[in-house]
Amino acid sequence: MRAKTVQGLAGTVVEIGFGSGLNVPVYPEEITTVFAVEVDLVAELTVINPFDFFLEPDAERYPFAYSDQQRVELAPYLSVPPAGPRLSALLASIDRASVPVVQFLVDLNQ
Repeated sequence: MRAKTVQGLAGTVVEIGFGSGLNVPVYPEEITTVFAVEVDLVAELTVINPFDFFLEPDAERYPFAYSDQQRVELAPYLSVPPAGPRLSALLASIDRASVPVVQFLVDLNQ
């Protein structure tokens, strides 16, 4: 397979992903120069606390109630189609005891 890939090449060749050089033994004699290019990925990983936010005092504990004005503003998000059987079962399994909202979110995601 490697020999077929380099068949007919001559002169200067650029090989992207040279790696361990496994293609070198099958290069035709007509190849005079090889520029090997290695591609590497560098990613910065940053730890982000997903619970680094502030809550309105009225929403610090779950469950909480929206004011009439908030219900008007949030209407597009509060109007949802009926839940199917699997979602209904999940919703029925959620403990509705009063807890801090952040703890509620942590528990919900366990």
